[in-house]
Amino acid sequence: MNKKGAKNTRRRGNRPAGEEEAAALRRVEALDLRIRGSSFRKIATELNVSVGQAYADVTEALEGLAGLEKEKAEDCRRLDLERTDALIAGHFKRATEGFETLDKEGNRLLLGPDDKSARVVLSALERRAKLLGIDAPEKHQLNTDTDVEMYLKVKYGIPTESKAAK
Repeated sequence: MNKKGAKNTRRRGNRPAGEEEAAALRRVEALDLRIRGSSFRKIATELNVSVGQAYADVTEALEGLAGLEKEKAEDCRRLDLERTDALIAGHFKRATEGFETLDKEGNRLLLGPDDKSARVVLSALERRAKLLGIDAPEKHQLNTDTDVEMYLKVKYGIPTESKAAK
């Protein structure tokens, strides 16, 4: 209801009710046409809009898909982090403090830290750091012409002549 008590018939941007839904359907149709290889001019003609509007519709539809993709990627990353954290939690004590087991007679034995659990924890911590972008990329600083020549030779197999050999 508006100030005068009349029912609102407009939505965002002063568009009449239903127009936003029609525009959303038009964007889907525009994207479908573009996927099938139609030019923006053909899309505009087909949907009875300007070429600029056809372009805007396709662009907005693609941005919407990118947003959905980003959400899905974030969900996947969150799930991977939860799984990684569960692995760490399940193996951490055994990897750091050791574990108890029974010998053949049923006596309790306290064994030291478990190497396999330690490897699981380290691997999971590395994965977690990658997922969170914690580890900074390695930086290499080349200080001399010889360093640059060696880098090119090792990295790309480019033969070089050092100044000393000349």
